[in-house]
Amino acid sequence: MGSTYAFRGSLSVISATAYDFNNLKTESLPASGLSDILIFPYPFDSAAVALWRRCVTTNGSFTHGMDPDFILPFLEIDEDAARARLILSVVDGNCEAAVVVVPEKSALYPDRCWQLFSHDHIDVSGFTTPQVGHSRDSIFDLASAGLAQEGTKLSRLLLPKMQCLEPGQLRSIRTGILHNAYFDFGAPAAYKVPTKMRNNNRRLRKRLIARHDSLRLDVAPANMENTSVFFEIEASGWKGAAMTAINNNIPLRRAYLAVSRHKQALSRAHVFTLFAGDKAVSSAFGLVHPEYVSLLKIGFRSEFAEYSPGGLLTSEIIEYVRNSGRGKLYLSTFPIWAKRWKPESVEKECRRVYAKGATGLCLWLFDNCSKLPARVSRLISARG
Repeated sequence: MGSTYAFRGSLSVISATAYDFNNLKTESLPASGLSDILIFPYPFDSAAVALWRRCVTTNGSFTHGMDPDFILPFLEIDEDAARARLILSVVDGNCEAAVVVVPEKSALYPDRCWQLFSHDHIDVSGFTTPQVGHSRDSIFDLASAGLAQEGTKLSRLLLPKMQCLEPGQLRSIRTGILHNAYFDFGAPAAYKVPTKMRNNNRRLRKRLIARHDSLRLDVAPANMENTSVFFEIEASGWKGAAMTAINNNIPLRRAYLAVSRHKQALSRAHVFTLFAGDKAVSSAFGLVHPEYVSLLKIGFRSEFAEYSPGGLLTSEIIEYVRNSGRGKLYLSTFPIWAKRWKPESVEKECRRVYAKGATGLCLWLFDNCSKLPARVSRLISARG
């Protein structure tokens, strides 16, 4: 996804039958360096998704928030799925970039304001490391070129939870900033659990073993059995009482089970469960990438709270990732409890990007003015 694109004519491709995907899988096409921009309505053509998947697999720096095997299960349960569009940039038979866009809920120019698809349980988008040439402008250009084939003029694009993305030249406004905590096991400054935390975990571990004879971590690719155990444990505490657990939301449960079924995904779904004797006391749902692990959700049985089962599970997973040779362990957010572990953090931001021209400028001015009262309020508070 370069900062600019050279388009090979005006294509209006909405199905695999209208485009020769078989040729895309060969090396017989002449190298032109130009892009075909392909747009697909939902549900997306399977051949287009396969091309998108190959792109993500080839470039291992995409986060799971750009991976079809993670995005599509959550898109399926989204109320705006019917209006979603998959847009591909194909260069000489290879997919160079892919985005899924949906209309952004906006009272001003609703047909011109779109966003990259996201979900509350999709914690990040973008890349794990900085990528030369991947910028806000290039994503905007790709979405704009694709939507233009359906007669839609893109004036504003919301990029949610993006990390490791170059700024670009188009006007933009940051609408939010978030952080993901992570533990870095790479040299020269490999992560070490703080001494106080390590000693406390050792003490709690001994107490739990004294009561249940043994303590072990089970790590396995997600399947119906171990994912159901995770659902049960996650719902056993306050989340279940508050009806906010995954088990309380049938569509969300279905999405997690769908993620679990993708055995060839670049980031394979795994369940990490800590057993005291034969009793599962805490569990986490995560993604195992060849170079790192991402923990998405964690839960524990409330009757074991005195042993800090979530902390013991985190400690065991840290050692598992370290011993596996993977470089990093990511948390999906930066929760308050994580601060005690003294992790590092990576910034991810939500930002609106605006088109050149009068409509883009008007939207940019309107959005800036809408933030003015809050800025004035902060200034007055700061001055007392």
